Amino acid sequence: MSDLCATCKGMSTQDALAIKTFEIVETLHNACAPITTYTVRCRICATRWIAIEVFDEEGQRPSEWSWSRA
Repeated sequence: MSDLCATCKGMSTQDALAIKTFEIVETLHNACAPITTYTVRCRICATRWIAIEVFDEEGQRPSEWSWSRA
């Protein structure tokens, strides 16, 4: 894999949908839990990431993001 750009190095606590240099490749909604999984690709360094968005108990607001390299 290529070296990580500055955006990828500092994005661990950010909202995947708010990072303008990321392109969403795939979205998976979990029908049984308030979780959405995104596969995203950085437009700068081409690194692919799996971003998991966990919502609050009411399913209204994202309460946590988890990131890992794809």
